[in-house]
Amino acid sequence: MTSEESLAAVERLIAEVSAALRAADRESLERHAPALRAAAARFALARQQSAPAGVALSRSWRARVAAIGATLTVQRECLARLCALTDRQVAGLLPAADAASTYAPGLRAGAARTYRPAD
Repeated sequence: MTSEESLAAVERLIAEVSAALRAADRESLERHAPALRAAAARFALARQQSAPAGVALSRSWRARVAAIGATLTVQRECLARLCALTDRQVAGLLPAADAASTYAPGLRAGAARTYRPAD
């Protein structure tokens, strides 16, 4: 795979991950995120093998790589927001594990007490 093909693959997968984040499509995100990571690694390897050390990218390639970097930053923010939203939704459905008992506020652990009437 050439450097151009690997860069195009990264750009395509970034678009797929962005679409999955916008739609909050977990299955698509789980499928495309690892593929994006692998494509980015292939691009880095292809770039390293095809260009001698110290040779700068062309202006158009620098612009494309900068756009990828900017998009990845936005995707990380979107993913963090989606995780926070999910945490809030779960907290609304399930009480926190360290919440005080309804019947004995302030008691966190210990044996249950049996109350007997006075004889």
